[in-house]
Amino acid sequence: MMTRQIAFCLLALAAFAIGCGESGSIIQGKVQFSDGSPLTVGELIFDDGAYSEVAPIDDQGNFTILKGMPDGIYKITIQGAAEGEYANPKPLVDNRYIDYGTTDLELTVQGSARDIVLTVDRAKKR
Repeated sequence: MMTRQIAFCLLALAAFAIGCGESGSIIQGKVQFSDGSPLTVGELIFDDGAYSEVAPIDDQGNFTILKGMPDGIYKITIQGAAEGEYANPKPLVDNRYIDYGTTDLELTVQGSARDIVLTVDRAKKR
């Protein structure tokens, strides 16, 4: 009887571990301006309407999502891409990338991708 209970517990633990495993696609890439220089601050928000994921941008313009993303078509917005004083930050990217309704950045995820290049426009001078 004790052997059966142990076997059942091990089976339940194995099923739980498999169910909690990460699935989806690993996404890696770079954000750059049209002149090839990297965007070195901020974060990307990938959103397909049902699932969203955030990827910080490092000081080389690189981003990574290791958690895994389900396949789909994602709109991408950029947040925190500014420099200067906290009270009056100077945006680095065009305003259209900040809002989900106006961004034209999009990524179709079908399996992992490690060589994505997102090219963005600089903010218009005020």
